[in-house]
Amino acid sequence: MMFVLLPLSYALGALPLGYWLARRRGVDLRTASPYTLGLETALRRLGPGLTLLAFLLDFAKGYLPLALGRGLGLGVEELLALGVAVYLGHLYPLFFRDPWPLRAKGAGVLLGVLAGLPLEPAWGMVPVALGLALYALTGYASLGALGLPLGLFGVLLFGGFPLGAKVLGGLLFLLALWRYKENLGRILEGTEPRLGSPLPLPSERQVVCAFLIHPLTVEDFWQSPRFRWARPLVRLGLLKQAWIERLAELFRPMKVGEVRGVRTADGREVLCHLISAPLLPHQIKAKPELAVRRAVQGARLAKELGATVVGLGAFWSVVGEKGKRVQEAVPDIEVTNGGAYTAGTVKAAIPGILAHFAQSGKDLKKTTAAVVGVNGVV
Repeated sequence: MMFVLLPLSYALGALPLGYWLARRRGVDLRTASPYTLGLETALRRLGPGLTLLAFLLDFAKGYLPLALGRGLGLGVEELLALGVAVYLGHLYPLFFRDPWPLRAKGAGVLLGVLAGLPLEPAWGMVPVALGLALYALTGYASLGALGLPLGLFGVLLFGGFPLGAKVLGGLLFLLALWRYKENLGRILEGTEPRLGSPLPLPSERQVVCAFLIHPLTVEDFWQSPRFRWARPLVRLGLLKQAWIERLAELFRPMKVGEVRGVRTADGREVLCHLISAPLLPHQIKAKPELAVRRAVQGARLAKELGATVVGLGAFWSVVGEKGKRVQEAVPDIEVTNGGAYTAGTVKAAIPGILAHFAQSGKDLKKTTAAVVGVNGVV
């Protein structure tokens, strides 16, 4: 029976019901906010009515497979397996090609799974109470959502449930933790929005651009607060550099900072988002297809951030036919590889340099010129 119910649960979870609902109302959630889709953005873009409907659809995705399983007499371990399957389908729908339709992180699905489990009321209220407490204490909806699987795991761990149930509960929490990793990183960096706080959406008073960066050494990872916790583990030998590099290849591009303070001639503020995919130079050289894929994902994130142009940076400029493949994959944002800008600047500057030299009475034939950066795209 589980051979039928597991794939059915996965397929139900993979249906992007909220995304389809938004598209029917003319809302493209891929441009929803600079922080991807979450409760704050959904309320602003869809309004409370549609947001509630989308949440209920996600709740139904998590609840229905478990309700069916309970009707068929399945035990708590089998029901948890169905819950993991439906949540996996929500997070990773294999039959949708990249870019996948943007969907919420699954708080509604997790709540539906929780409601479908045969828990005593006292145990069932623990995850909900933990989620509400985390939200009330911190103001972060993402931490409140993470409280659901964390509380469920605690109930399974200390409530006398079988080992299989504990393992599946832990797996569900780890999946949610991985899905919310970007939110946790932004909380550490102080850029995660709170419910009720104004979202820094692009405005007419800003010129928004983005620039892709990457670490040059493993030590550069620790510049970001989201990775700084691992530094002592590496120094103590508990984490090997090879493990860090392998893990870095799994991370999609993420916003790690922004540059402000520059204004255009007409008074608009220049806002530059710094987007990092933590690949080291030798990884970019050894795996050019991975580098191109990360550059494409970085350009898409830049578009979601509201940028109109994205710079590929030093190493990105030598992959993907100098940015041609990135531009083809993300045609609705301007892509620059840096080479054209640098070459244009040099071409414009050299005549002025020579003229200044001539006016100062110096002899070019007795002058030594140094060219820096010739091993790059320029």
